[in-house]
Amino acid sequence: MKILVLLTSFLCLGALASKAIASDVSIRGNVNQTLTASDNYFLSKIPLGWTYQSYTNGSLDFLARTPDTQYLLNTNYSYFNYYGPGAAETTLKWGAPASARFSIDHTTPLDKYNLALSWTRSDIQTALLAQTGQFQNFGTSGGQRGFLQTFSATGGVTHDVSRIDTLRWQAAASTNQSDDPSFTSYNDLNSSLTWTRPLSPTMSFTSSLYFDWFSQDDPAQSQRLLWTLSGRINAQVTQLFTVNGGVSEVFVNSWQNNPGAASSTALGFAFTPFTPLTGAGHALNWDAGFNYRLLKTTNVSMSFAQAIAPIITGQLQKSESMSLAVSHQINNASSLSLIASVSRAVTSTSPQSQFFSAGVIYSYRLARDWSANLSYTYRQREDPTSGFVNGNTFLFGLNYSFNVMGGPGAFKSADTERARLRSQQAVGYVFPGYVGLLPAGLSGLAP
Repeated sequence: MKILVLLTSFLCLGALASKAIASDVSIRGNVNQTLTASDNYFLSKIPLGWTYQSYTNGSLDFLARTPDTQYLLNTNYSYFNYYGPGAAETTLKWGAPASARFSIDHTTPLDKYNLALSWTRSDIQTALLAQTGQFQNFGTSGGQRGFLQTFSATGGVTHDVSRIDTLRWQAAASTNQSDDPSFTSYNDLNSSLTWTRPLSPTMSFTSSLYFDWFSQDDPAQSQRLLWTLSGRINAQVTQLFTVNGGVSEVFVNSWQNNPGAASSTALGFAFTPFTPLTGAGHALNWDAGFNYRLLKTTNVSMSFAQAIAPIITGQLQKSESMSLAVSHQINNASSLSLIASVSRAVTSTSPQSQFFSAGVIYSYRLARDWSANLSYTYRQREDPTSGFVNGNTFLFGLNYSFNVMGGPGAFKSADTERARLRSQQAVGYVFPGYVGLLPAGLSGLAP
């Protein structure tokens, strides 16, 4: 972490100093406090009682822009505590998720270059609960265990091949480590090549080739190669109705460089690490969705998907899902959203489980910089091991946003890109709405 912080600081200071005169600098911050109550927060077979959580989150973002270059530093720090009888179900009674990301975007007449370094400390339990619907109690002695630290570097270039054709190459490398001895660290390297062409003023086609190499630091030296070839269409049918859909073929090859070594599952921990199915296989991924502006202030969106994607531990999970979201702007100060999803998922080490979640979110703007939200979420899981389990979660949040320097609108493009990436990374989650109700930093996603 120290190396990354020093490198980020030098890059940031050097970039800002070299173009300080011509740069446009903006600084903004955000403080969020949430209180959560649930009768079965961890979706246990026999819950011990109500679980209460206090969560405080703060972020500070720095943006410097010149006519052709943008420098962005995002920082986030959080602190949470569990209380009540249900808190006895986890050894992780408190924690401090955090993240930092420094990125550079440089634009020329035909190309756009990007480079980013990031560090994230996330709660493995909460991330697994959102991704798989299963809670696994990490750690054996105290409440400072069960966190994943991810260091990553990404870079790429987008090139305008012609007036309508665009090529984008992107690559990323990351290393993932945990303070819990039952978690096996791993490294990941991926790269993608994407071609985009508009078919009409309202329709575009995108094809891509994606490669991912996964290597785990277990005694068997488990590794995996994953290739994905995909095509996607986005179309605005009318001013009120947009549709999108894609199909991809996934090829997987897994092996162990030292197959005779003892597996890390023999260490006696409850956590099951990545277990490759030696050999090769392939499967079809697909997704489709639409967004319809039902009324001037009401939007309806629906999505369907079948996906094979890695979860936070590196294990591949196959899922089928359907989700619905309705948002309504009541007036200038308040809005109401309804979300629901149904899915089923399976991995090579767990049986198929079925999931359902539904929730309602009410948001109200108290003042220019202050807002509050209330939400209720119902979640259920059914699997051969635990049978039928469910839980009800209530959340109250208070948010304060402030602008230190520059205009708040300067961050709009960066926020849009981060939302797009989070949406991509959440594909295959069995409780996607649950992640949306959580403060930043608890989802295990990139900052």
